[in-house]
Order: sequence, then C-alpha cells, then structure tokens
Amino acid sequence: MIDTALLQSAITFMAPTIGEWETGGFRREQTGNRGPWLGPSDLYKTKDGRWVMLAIITNSIWRRFCRFIDREDLATDPRFHDDMARWEHRDIIDPIVSDWVASQTAEEVIAAAGKIPIPCGICYEQTEVAHDPQVKAREMLTEVPSPDGESSVLVTGIPIRMSGTPLKIERSFPAVGQHNEEIYCGLLGYNREDLVRLEEEGII
Repeated sequence: MIDTALLQSAITFMAPTIGEWETGGFRREQTGNRGPWLGPSDLYKTKDGRWVMLAIITNSIWRRFCRFIDREDLATDPRFHDDMARWEHRDIIDPIVSDWVASQTAEEVIAAAGKIPIPCGICYEQTEVAHDPQVKAREMLTEVPSPDGESSVLVTGIPIRMSGTPLKIERSFPAVGQHNEEIYCGLLGYNREDLVRLEEEGII
C-alpha cells in the first residue's frame, strides 16, 4: 500500500519556514512570489506586458546572469556574495533585474535565459496553459466525452507515468444524479418510492 496526502505535499514545501518558527521562533512575513533565503527570484513584467519567473539562484547562475547583462560589477560586489546576501539586498537587485526584463518581450527573455542559462518560465494566463508544448507532450490535460455524448470536456490527465503499466482514463465523469439510484437504494437502503419522493421534493 502507498499512502500519501495532498497536505503532505504542502507541508513538505513549507517545512523550512515552519521549522524556523517552531525551532527558532522566527516568523517570516509574506513575500509574494519571492522565494526566501535566495535571490533574485520573482515574477517580472516584460515589455509586452507578460510576466516571467526568474530564479537567479546559486553563485554560478548569478555570475552568468551578471556577465550576460554586462554588469559584472554586481558579481564581484561583496554585498551580493551568496544567495542569502542577495535576498537581504533584494531591494537593490530586484529593480536591476526588473529593468532588464522590462526591456524585452517574454519570448526574448526566455531565449536569453536559455543562452545564459538560468531557470525561467512564462507565467501563463488561464487561456494559454492547454497550448503549452510540454503540457501537450505529457498529456497533462485530456478530453473526455461529456455525459450526454454530444461534446467533449477538457480534464486533467493522469499525473503519473508507469512504464510497465500504461494508465488511461477509461470513462468520463457522471452526469448530475446519474448514480442516485445506485447510491440511495443500494448503499443507503432507501426504496424506489423514497427516491422518487426525494426527487419530486427537490431534495436531490
């Protein structure tokens, strides 16, 4: 048996911050999209009005970024000697990164990030996610028939891959009330007359 919970995933991501409080009594304030203890890492707005996430973390990535934007003076500045120091001086560094991003379109930033290279990604609008090449390649979203069979609906795909046991969605989601008789008369012990009465009274 494999047992897990979505709450476990959330706690895992937040464990360092929770531990700071439980162990050392240090309470962190909310920082938006910025990641604590490192930087610069944030969402930045591009020239064409889109948003990109940059994670310029570790000294090697920081130095490559500074060299690419022709600001090697930043790489040698003792104030910015490691991730924590850059986090502490984020009010100095963030405007520099923000100005660099704002001078380019989102696609230009992504292209530049690939050359440097640094971790970077476009912050998609709701209307864009389904068309991302990687989302399509991994079948993260898939279409299933609607309950009436007259159309199809986009739903989440199977989130895990098993090489020895290929997985697939075998049926669509049920229509509202489709399994009422099975549940009420089968699992809950109501008779057919009770079910009709509950439906007529608008209870179910």
